[in-house]
Amino acid sequence: MALSATSDAAGATGARPWRFGIRAKMWATFAAVAVLVLGATLVSWSSYRETDRAIGRIVDRTLPLMAKLSDLARMSQKMLAITPAALMADDVAAIERAAATFAHAQVQFAEALARLDDETALRSELGEIRAAAMRIDADISLLLAAQRQRIRLAASFAAASDQVDVLHQEYRLMSDSSVGARPKARQFLLLANRMLVGLAEVGRIDTLEDVEALSARLRPALAQMRRLLDHPDVEPLGQGATRIVARIDALTFGETALTTLREREITTRAVAGLRLSALAEASRVLDDDVSRLMARTARRTAAERDETAAMLDRSQSLLLALGSGCALGSLALAFLYLGRGILDRLARLGATMRRIAAGDLASPIDTRGGDELGDMARDLAVFRDAIAKVNHVASHDMLTGLGNRAMLETHVTRHVARGGRGALLYFGLDGFRDVVETFGFDTGDAVLRLLAERLKAAVRPGDVAARVGADRFVVAAPDLADEADIQAFAARIAAVLRKPLRFDDLDLEVDPFAGVARYPDDGAQTELLLHRADLALRAGTDNRTRREAALYAEEIGERAARRRDIRTDLKLAIERGDFVLHYQPKMRIRTGRIEGVEALVRWNHPHKGPISPADFIPLAESSGLILPLGRWVLREACRQAQAWVAAGHPPLRVAVNISPVQFLRDDMVEAARAALADSGLDAELLELEITEGVLLHQEGNVAARMRALREMGVRLAIDDFGTGYSSLSYLKTLPVDTLKIDQAFVRPATPGNDDARICTAIIGLAHDLGLEVVAEGIEWQSHIDFLQSEGCDVGQGYFISRPLAPEAIPPFLETWKSERLALREVAS
Repeated sequence: MALSATSDAAGATGARPWRFGIRAKMWATFAAVAVLVLGATLVSWSSYRETDRAIGRIVDRTLPLMAKLSDLARMSQKMLAITPAALMADDVAAIERAAATFAHAQVQFAEALARLDDETALRSELGEIRAAAMRIDADISLLLAAQRQRIRLAASFAAASDQVDVLHQEYRLMSDSSVGARPKARQFLLLANRMLVGLAEVGRIDTLEDVEALSARLRPALAQMRRLLDHPDVEPLGQGATRIVARIDALTFGETALTTLREREITTRAVAGLRLSALAEASRVLDDDVSRLMARTARRTAAERDETAAMLDRSQSLLLALGSGCALGSLALAFLYLGRGILDRLARLGATMRRIAAGDLASPIDTRGGDELGDMARDLAVFRDAIAKVNHVASHDMLTGLGNRAMLETHVTRHVARGGRGALLYFGLDGFRDVVETFGFDTGDAVLRLLAERLKAAVRPGDVAARVGADRFVVAAPDLADEADIQAFAARIAAVLRKPLRFDDLDLEVDPFAGVARYPDDGAQTELLLHRADLALRAGTDNRTRREAALYAEEIGERAARRRDIRTDLKLAIERGDFVLHYQPKMRIRTGRIEGVEALVRWNHPHKGPISPADFIPLAESSGLILPLGRWVLREACRQAQAWVAAGHPPLRVAVNISPVQFLRDDMVEAARAALADSGLDAELLELEITEGVLLHQEGNVAARMRALREMGVRLAIDDFGTGYSSLSYLKTLPVDTLKIDQAFVRPATPGNDDARICTAIIGLAHDLGLEVVAEGIEWQSHIDFLQSEGCDVGQGYFISRPLAPEAIPPFLETWKSERLALREVAS
C-alpha cells in the first residue's frame, strides 16, 4: 500500500501546473549573471590601455620565478630519490642512515620552498606542495616508528622461539622416562608435544586469522593438560610437568606469548606496509604538484604574454569578444554555484538512502521544499515507512503481534555471542485443539491473541516472547539458568495463561506446560534449542508432575536419538528379514486343549540385541513402515500355520494383530486374500485382531472391509476390549467373532474385586451377543479357576506358555497335558 501511494504521489507531481522549480531557478540565474557580466565587460574596456605596460611587468617577474621553481623541482627530486625499500630493511642502522639522508634532503627542499614565499600569486599551489611535503614527513616518521617496533618484536619472537626449543628438550627427557609409559602420563606428553608442535608453527603463520585459529586449537589441549597434572600417572613427572605446563601457558596465552608476539609482528608489518603505501602516494602527489606548478606557471606566463600582445594588435571588437567570453565564464561559475546547492541536497538524500539500506529506519529526512528534490525526499520518507512495516512483518507473528522465529533467533544469537546465558521456555497449550474443534478457528485465533497479550504482560523486561507454531509460545529469558528460578518463572507464566478465558458467556481454559532448553548448555543455535525444548515438552507431558516445566536433559536426547536410530534401522531390518514370529498358545479353558496361537513379532537387532515391540511398533506406525511389516507378519503367520498342518499336527487357529494404520488401508482385504492363497491356509484358521479405535473411523469404510473379510471366512476379534473408546453399538452391527479381555483386568482379578466384576460383565455381555471371549494375562491357577467359573472360553498367558519359536510349538503340543494345569504355577 505504501509503494502504491508513492507511485500515485509521483504521478500527481508530474501533472501539476508550472511552478518555480529547479529549471526556472537555473534560467533566472543565467539571465542575472549575463547582465552582470556584460556590465563588467564594459568596465574592463577602460583597462585596455594598461595592457602594454603589463607585458613588461610579466617578463620582469617571470624569469626569477622560473629559476626559483627549477631549484624547487631539483630539491624535490633529490628528496624523493630516497628509496622506500631502504626504509623497510630489517637492519636498524640501515633504516637510520636512510632517515638521515632523507632529513638532509628535506631541509634543502624546505629552503627552496621558502624562497618562493613572496610569490603571492602561487600561494595556493605552494600551500598544496607544503602540505604534501608535511604528509611525506609524517609518513616517514610513522614508517620509521613501525619499522623499529617490528624489529624489536622480531627479536622478542626469536627469543620466545628459543624457549620452545628448550621445552622440546624437556619433553624428550620426560618421554624417555619410565613414567612416560603410563596411560595418563603418555596422554599428558602427547598433549605437550601437540602444544609444542603448534607453537613451532607460529613462525610460519602470516595472517591474524591463522594465529587466532591456532590459539583456539591449543586452548582446550592446555586445559586438558592442567586437569591431568593431578592424575596419579602424571604426578611422578614432578615439577617438570608443572613447569612445562606453566611455560607452555606463558608461551601460548601470556603477555610475551608466541601467538601474541606473532600477532603484534603481523600487525606492525601491516602498519608498516600501509605507511609505505601512504609514503609512495604522498611522494607521487608531491612530485605531481611540483610538476603541475611549473607547467601551470609556464603556461600562465606564456598565455599572459601572448594574450596581451594579441590585445595590442586587435581591435575593439576583440575586446568585446573577450567580454563575451568572460560572460560565459561567469555563467559557468553561476551554474556551478547553483549546482552545488542542488548537489548538496542530493548528497544528503543519498546518505539518507544508504542509512536506510543499512537498517537505520529512524534516520530523519528533510522533506522541506516545494521543488523536485522536495518531492524526492517525501517519496523517500514514504518508502522508509514501507520498509519499516515490511521489517515488522518479517520479525513478528501477524496474528498475535508477538515475535516470530526470526526475532527469536536474532535475540538468542546476539545474547550467546556476548557470552550470555539464559533459557528458552517452549510452552504447549493442552486443550487448545479442543477449543478449535468445538468453537472453530475464529475463536481459536481470538484465544491466541488474548493469550499473547497476557504473555507480553507477564514476561520480564528484556525477555522475548514469540509464537512459533499453531499453539506453541516461546519465551527467551536471558540470565535465567538455575532450575528453581526457571520453575518459578514457568509457574508464574503458566498461572497467567491458565486463567479462564471469557468468550460469548463461555469460560474457556487451556493448560500450559513448558519444555525448557538452556543456552549455551543445551546448544547455541536457536533451531537446536527449540528442538530440544520440544523434546523436553513431549517428555514432560508424557510424565507430568506438579512442576510447570520440564528441563531438557541428556537422557531425553538419548531417548530421541534411540527412537531415531530405531526408525532408521527399521526399514533395513524389514529388507534384511531380521524379524521373526513367536507364537503364544491359546487354551480352551473348559477342556484344557490348545486350539490356537497368537503370532507376536520379535526383532533381534544384530548390534543392539532384542528391541521391544513397544519401542518399534509405534515408530513403524508413525513412519508408515508398519505396512510392509504387517504384510510380512500376515504372510508368515499363514505360511507357518499351514506348515504345521502339512506336518500332520492338529490345525491351530493363528491370530494376527493388525495395526489401525494397516487395517484402514484399502488393500487390507486383498492382502489377507493373497496371504491365504499363497500359503493354502483355510480362512477359518486365520483370526485378525483389531483394536477398538479402528471401529471409530467410519470414513475408511471399516464396516464394509470387515464384512468382506468375514465373507472370506476370516474371523475377527476385538483386542484389548474395555481399554479404549468402547461403544456397544458396533458389537451388534459389525461382524465381530471374539472379544479379548485386556490383561490389565485379568492379572489383578480376584473374586469380589472391581477387576473381577469387569471381567464377569464383559464375559456375560459377549455371551449374550453370541461372541467368544479370550482372556489375556493368565499367570496363576487362581486365574484359571476364576475364569472357568465365569464361563470364559479361551485363555492365554505365561501360566499356560510363554511365546515360543515356531519349531518349539510341535514339541509343546506333544507334551501338553491338561491335567498338569493344576500343578504348574509360573511367574512372569
